[in-house]
Amino acid sequence: MPSGKFSHALLLAALAAFPATSVLAQSDESARIRALEEKLERSLELIEALQRKVEALETGRPTDSAGRLDRIERQLAHSAPASSGAASGTPLRGFADVQAVTRSGDGEHEAEGFAVGNLDLYLTPDLGGKVRSLVELVFELEHDGESVAEIERAQVGYAFDDALTVWAGRFHNPFGYWNNAYHHGAQLQTSITRPAFLEFEDHGGILPMHGIGLWATGHLEAAGQRFRYDAYLANAPSVNNDGLLDVHPAGRTDFRAMTGLTLAWQPSAAAGPEFGIHGLNARVDLPTGDLARVRMLGGFATYEAGPWSVIAEGYRFDNETPGASGSHQSSAWFVQAAYAVDALMPFARLERASLESDDPYFAALEGGRSYRRAAMGLRFDLTAEAALKLELARRTTDLADGRNERGDEAFVQYAIRF
Repeated sequence: MPSGKFSHALLLAALAAFPATSVLAQSDESARIRALEEKLERSLELIEALQRKVEALETGRPTDSAGRLDRIERQLAHSAPASSGAASGTPLRGFADVQAVTRSGDGEHEAEGFAVGNLDLYLTPDLGGKVRSLVELVFELEHDGESVAEIERAQVGYAFDDALTVWAGRFHNPFGYWNNAYHHGAQLQTSITRPAFLEFEDHGGILPMHGIGLWATGHLEAAGQRFRYDAYLANAPSVNNDGLLDVHPAGRTDFRAMTGLTLAWQPSAAAGPEFGIHGLNARVDLPTGDLARVRMLGGFATYEAGPWSVIAEGYRFDNETPGASGSHQSSAWFVQAAYAVDALMPFARLERASLESDDPYFAALEGGRSYRRAAMGLRFDLTAEAALKLELARRTTDLADGRNERGDEAFVQYAIRF
């Protein structure tokens, strides 16, 4: 074939092949586009399904009961890693409540009617790395209507690992379960009231609920079980002239220490029961100028699984005061059980304190009297952030002259978190 004709043939062949190659390339590109479109459609369907699930949860029963929500918050405060990036700012959460109360019987002299509860601001500043921080600022109304702001917790710490986090500052003393789980935000706890002997210091509690000092905490997991410990060293409290405990947040002129230890065991690290023992030792200044040695040893058990929430705590005191006749043994305990039925959670609590009236420590305290109290109520979770609660209670208090003071109480509370 002449070279000219051969060249023309090659050119015609190339021109013929080019459209075919172009068609194949376009076909491959179209296939890739269709595949991407299908993946996008599946992703959108997944997002819509997740959104529907979230909306269903928000309109139905919140996934976190008061106890479980609190356990998550405690883990966050004690050992959870800080969020990444300081640019995210300082996480701020808050709690607020309003309530109404009526009383009958011998307790009618106490406050009744409508009242504004606490405004509790809860911050966990992100300091990066293994540094931890927690601040709780509470605004509350005194009996005379005056508004007071108080730093309830201000603690900074360092998390070496799950087995050891060290805190310094003002914290909730980690004895039992209730005091370490339920802070000043009313929405967290199932009931409206706390066990009376575990009230905060300025409300007549018989133990220092807060400590200013050092606190080491951590947990270990082995064979599917979890072991937890809390050890703390803080300023020893004193009893002021109003019969209230002073934990000396600004320090003491004559330093004395309070020490405490809590050990807890969970058969299953995931959920279920927890059993523990706790102890506390302190030398407490009394208004008389005496120095009382307060020793507490006790135990606790909790069960948080499925619809059930059960808490039981016991405290045994062996106190001594120079000049008083020997040691004085007293005790206090409570049991609370709750069961969730959708958005409703009925609960009941029994509590009792048997305190020796001739113990100078309890005699100096406003709340240092023996009593028995039975309470029952209902919590209704409107959303995950709002709860409406009702509590009815009957209390009998032993007076110093041997008589009893009896009274009934009814509370209604609307509590939110944000």
